Amino acid sequence: MKQLRNVSKMLVVLVLLIGASSLFVGCPDNYEIPEKPEFTKESVTLKIVNDTGEKQIVKITGVSIMEKYELNWDDHIKFPDVLNTEIGVGAEKSFVIKDLVTKGYTSKKTINYFPRFQIWIMKNDGSWVYFKSFDSESKDQYLNGKFHIKKNSGKFDIHGVKAILTTFF
Repeated sequence: MKQLRNVSKMLVVLVLLIGASSLFVGCPDNYEIPEKPEFTKESVTLKIVNDTGEKQIVKITGVSIMEKYELNWDDHIKFPDVLNTEIGVGAEKSFVIKDLVTKGYTSKKTINYFPRFQIWIMKNDGSWVYFKSFDSESKDQYLNGKFHIKKNSGKFDIHGVKAILTTFF
């Protein structure tokens, strides 16, 4: 019984020592609250040509993806969708993507963001029939060329530079 009492006292003393040492040590003085990054946003224009032989409705969606992962930063930032827009037969249409994040920065570092966007094609009845995703290595990669919507044997395709993913619905 006496031994159990001594063990209990030793445990109480141990807990008090740990508590006191944590009070004295506390948090380091050089701890910094991470600085929130600010972002550079730009507008870019994509040109799309309808080579399908029938009018098409197009929508563009996507995100800006950071070049390399950084703790406490958004690794991808969605840009506003370019809403459903009709492109006539054989017509070319320019689409302006606004608020595309191209850079994040704090007082200590800068990180580039690159666009990943999807071009969607919709039927006249409102159902989506096709989309294709495009990753870019810079915001300017797709600006000098045109995307061509084509239809071959009833299947859609979008030709542009470096198509990464193709999905049929």
